Amino acid sequence: TACGGGSTSEAPESEPATETPAVTSNRDLPEGDYQEMGEGTVYIVSESGTSENGNVIVIYAAEDLVLTQIGLEAWGFNGGALSYIYIDGMLADKMQLADSQTSLDLAEDQLTAGIHTVEVVQYVDDDPAADMTVYKAVQYEVKEM
Repeated sequence: TACGGGSTSEAPESEPATETPAVTSNRDLPEGDYQEMGEGTVYIVSESGTSENGNVIVIYAAEDLVLTQIGLEAWGFNGGALSYIYIDGMLADKMQLADSQTSLDLAEDQLTAGIHTVEVVQYVDDDPAADMTVYKAVQYEVKEM
């Protein structure tokens, strides 16, 4: 038992020495030159319209705005696979999308002035460490009121 305890205590010491956090740059979805791929169509919706045809929807946010929502509409997705939804590279939600209409909560950094990207990704075997089978991206812009 003493030998087993020794090997367990040494494993955590060697892991923090790796430079993994610097590589991911604090994003859940690593930065990359991703291209649209896979079946399905996704749009985001707000009072200003939809992101259809590459449009960038606009959200007006007061300085004290804490939370708002946008709509997410998906068609033709593989409903048997889990969809990972990232906002600016950070995992915002996981859900089953097929022909779906839902909403996304936007808070904190997602409401700062500027252009933001919503990415919908499906992976082989629902495993984010595996290859992507679907990648879709749309954008919204936050403007201060």
